[in-house]
Amino acid sequence: MHLDFPKDETGKEFQKIKELKEKEIKEKLKKGDFDFEGTTLFEINATWVETKNSLNFNASQIRTDAQFDEAKVGGSVILKNVLIEGKAWFEDAKITGDFVENE
Repeated sequence: MHLDFPKDETGKEFQKIKELKEKEIKEKLKKGDFDFEGTTLFEINATWVETKNSLNFNASQIRTDAQFDEAKVGGSVILKNVLIEGKAWFEDAKITGDFVENE
């Protein structure tokens, strides 16, 4: 999760790292582990997430989009010092805790 992507997005190494990270993300989400602090991700799709815990993306980088539409989060969503190079969607998301972002 903490590996950087190669600069060449068309290369085999980039694709291999992307696929490994996607697999790890799915496994973490299925286990209820929503701590992605300090990670480098290609994208995140958490539209189906329902948790009493917080989602932590503090100090992370997301190369494309972050989707949280209709997510139900009982804790906080932490996006402090995060770089999202695409767009972030929270349409119809329910967040009980704080929404923490850069000031």
